[in-house]
Amino acid sequence: MTEETIILQTLTPLWTGGTDGDSNKIHLTGIVGSLRYWYEGIVRVLGGSPCIQVTDSPDEKHSPCRYVVEDSNTSQDLRLCPVCKLFGTTGWKRRFRISMSGLISQPLFFMASRPVQTQTTSWFELIYKSRRIKGGRGILFQSSALWGRAELKIIGDKEAVNRIIALLGFMERFGAIGAKTQNGFGQFKIEPKVTGLLINEEFKALAAEIVRNNDEVSNNNVYFSIQDFFSHTYQLKHHNSYFSQLKAIGEKVPDGAKKLFYPCAFDLRYKNQMRQGRNSGLRQFFKNSKWSKKTAAKLFGTDKKNSWDQNNWASHIHVSHPFRLDQDGNWLLKIWGTVPEGLWNSHEKHPDRNEIESIINEYISGRQGMFPGSTIVCRYKKKDWFNGD
Repeated sequence: MTEETIILQTLTPLWTGGTDGDSNKIHLTGIVGSLRYWYEGIVRVLGGSPCIQVTDSPDEKHSPCRYVVEDSNTSQDLRLCPVCKLFGTTGWKRRFRISMSGLISQPLFFMASRPVQTQTTSWFELIYKSRRIKGGRGILFQSSALWGRAELKIIGDKEAVNRIIALLGFMERFGAIGAKTQNGFGQFKIEPKVTGLLINEEFKALAAEIVRNNDEVSNNNVYFSIQDFFSHTYQLKHHNSYFSQLKAIGEKVPDGAKKLFYPCAFDLRYKNQMRQGRNSGLRQFFKNSKWSKKTAAKLFGTDKKNSWDQNNWASHIHVSHPFRLDQDGNWLLKIWGTVPEGLWNSHEKHPDRNEIESIINEYISGRQGMFPGSTIVCRYKKKDWFNGD
């Protein structure tokens, strides 16, 4: 068995879930679930087919793996999809375990631009446990998120441990960890830094395993895949005027927090009025760029009740809170997502990934954008990681 310890520093609060709608303690199931989600996306871009971890999946061929020995001449793990071989399934133990300690619970607070701060209360009440302040002066959240510097231990066979470390390195660069990442949670950095060489080596080894085991590709192209992925991390410019007019929702923002992050992803995604006028967040900016309300809803999510597709209502575009790597660093903003071909109907007009990236760039760094002149300091390019175009 191999044991590796890394330090995980939150850059924006971490949400690991909980049955009571709170995230006041570390739920390892939320961390492992996040790791599995990203691993599935990587397996798909390499040509593998993860099973679908829902019992009522319409794709019977890719329903949840169940390990049952039927033929002693067949290698045990060939019956499992590439993801279940690492993360486990019925009858097959996960090849690694993790422990995590050191994070502290921080009462939730958010920030929004002054013209829309009062309009956001109802939405936050639906998503997070909260109570109204007497006199209608806003809300206080009864939920918490996690913050700080955590010691993360990974224990398992050497191959599994290296695979998880490489996965974390990829997530750190281009995505996030935990839940509610579309709303700004889960940005992090890890020490020691995971090298691009290790990530590439592990992804190549995984690709070889998929080819060697003749894994079959699923025709279902709705699920998360790095095949359809993009990620931009912006170094923000001209941000002071925006930050200065943000108003707190919930608890008073701790003084130290403003030096590290501004919890305003909701404002940037949906409602900001600073530059473009009423309700002109990123979602509205898509609508104003010739695409319909339905297209914007498919990209940015909607509630199940109003969704055109009950199996496809979650957000595909994730916006971080603005954050810093340290108190004296530059302000950064990460926007990432995936645009699976199965998101669209066969005859439906829709933007391709390049156009989506272009619209996001215009909204963030264009002359009339939120942060004019901002530059991309980290961008996902498939060819750098998966030998693709």
